[in-house]
Amino acid sequence: REDLRNAMASMRGFEGITGTMSFDGQIGDPVKCAVIVKIDDAGEFTFHESVCP
Repeated sequence: REDLRNAMASMRGFEGITGTMSFDGQIGDPVKCAVIVKIDDAGEFTFHESVCP
Protein backbone atom coordinates (compact mmCIF):
# COMPACT_ATOMS: atom_id res chain seq x y z
CA ARG A 1 0.00 0.00 0.00
CA GLU A 2 2.80 2.41 0.87
CA ASP A 3 4.59 1.64 -2.41
CA LEU A 4 1.42 2.41 -4.38
CA ARG A 5 0.92 5.67 -2.49
CA ASN A 6 4.53 6.70 -3.15
CA ALA A 7 4.29 5.83 -6.83
CA MET A 8 1.12 7.90 -7.24
CA ALA A 9 2.54 10.81 -5.23
CA SER A 10 5.51 11.02 -7.60
CA MET A 11 3.41 11.09 -10.80
CA ARG A 12 3.93 14.17 -12.96
CA GLY A 13 2.22 15.07 -16.23
CA PHE A 14 -0.26 12.17 -16.25
CA GLU A 15 -2.62 12.47 -19.24
CA GLY A 16 -6.05 11.66 -17.79
CA ILE A 17 -9.50 11.87 -19.34
CA THR A 18 -10.03 15.43 -18.04
CA GLY A 19 -6.53 16.65 -18.87
CA THR A 20 -3.00 16.58 -17.53
CA MET A 21 -2.46 16.17 -13.80
CA SER A 22 0.35 15.83 -11.31
CA PHE A 23 0.28 14.96 -7.64
CA ASP A 24 1.64 17.28 -4.97
CA GLY A 25 3.76 14.58 -3.33
CA GLN A 26 2.51 15.56 0.11
CA ILE A 27 -1.12 14.80 0.90
CA GLY A 28 -2.06 13.10 -2.36
CA ASP A 29 -4.25 15.78 -3.90
CA PRO A 30 -3.90 16.08 -7.68
CA VAL A 31 -2.83 19.41 -9.15
CA LYS A 32 -5.00 19.84 -12.23
CA CYS A 33 -7.60 21.97 -13.91
CA ALA A 34 -11.21 21.72 -12.78
CA VAL A 35 -13.85 21.30 -15.47
CA ILE A 36 -17.09 23.20 -14.92
CA VAL A 37 -20.21 22.00 -16.71
CA LYS A 38 -23.70 23.46 -16.95
CA ILE A 39 -26.85 21.38 -16.65
CA ASP A 40 -29.81 22.74 -18.59
CA ASP A 41 -33.50 22.32 -17.76
CA ALA A 42 -33.61 19.10 -19.81
CA GLY A 43 -30.77 17.63 -17.73
CA GLU A 44 -28.19 17.90 -20.52
CA PHE A 45 -24.57 18.55 -19.52
CA THR A 46 -22.52 21.07 -21.52
CA PHE A 47 -18.95 22.24 -21.04
CA HIS A 48 -18.77 25.74 -19.52
CA GLU A 49 -15.10 26.36 -18.73
CA SER A 50 -11.91 24.93 -17.34
CA VAL A 51 -10.26 26.60 -14.33
CA CYS A 52 -6.58 25.88 -13.70
CA PRO A 53 -4.46 26.52 -10.60
